[in-house]
Amino acid sequence: MLWYTRFMEAYPKDLEELELNFSSEEACRDYLASLRWPNGFLCPACGHGESWRLSDGLFKCKTCSR
Repeated sequence: MLWYTRFMEAYPKDLEELELNFSSEEACRDYLASLRWPNGFLCPACGHGESWRLSDGLFKCKTCSR
């Protein structure tokens, strides 16, 4: 339940805040990535912490290419 409380503070509270914080698709992707990996990217396959950001917004692990 602690993770829920911590991230609830970061959610937009109204439409104006939503539009301000998520003015682009890239801003949305960055926000979702910060929710999934609050301490930075971590590959779910090998656990490595370095990645490339692909043109479609996905992450690709530098070690295992997943």
